[in-house]
Amino acid sequence: MITLTSEQLRFDTGRACLDLLATVGSRLGEHPVERLDGPERLRAWFTGTGLLPADQPIAIGPDWLAEAKRVRTLLHRIVQDTVHGRAVPASRVRALNELAGQTPPIPRLRTDARALRLREPVTLPALLSLLARDAIDLLSGDERQYLRECEGGDCDLVYLDHSRGRRRRWCSSRVCGNRERVANYRERLG
Repeated sequence: MITLTSEQLRFDTGRACLDLLATVGSRLGEHPVERLDGPERLRAWFTGTGLLPADQPIAIGPDWLAEAKRVRTLLHRIVQDTVHGRAVPASRVRALNELAGQTPPIPRLRTDARALRLREPVTLPALLSLLARDAIDLLSGDERQYLRECEGGDCDLVYLDHSRGRRRRWCSSRVCGNRERVANYRERLG
């Protein structure tokens, strides 16, 4: 069985804002897995999403991790409300819009004209603004119809289903799908 460890970050949901939600694993289980367990993990996540160039110098402040987790909680609640057809409370919409209203990082082309740099200093509100804008674009656009919640027993990860026939059931066939198949096999064996 292939499983993800707490060290592995996921970038397979289809959008950066949903990838942030994937930084908590087994959210519905008894022991959720926190994947943003330090400033370097947060940096790795930002570079993994492409929001921050890998070679960009950045000073991650001590409050960055707590703020990123606060935004993750906000996005999780909004996405869950949306997926389950519930009205999103106005206070959450306001908070998301406020995040999006921050000035995003300003991209700069490097002198070798091959790589992107962000104008320094790169701030957390600027990076979070990109995530909020991504969420707003997703939730107000055509891709919203492809939002699906994983059918894995302890997983509530939401992803974009762009599979043929839109029949994808799990956030990852290798992880939640494999667990489900193994459980079904064991049940059949009795």
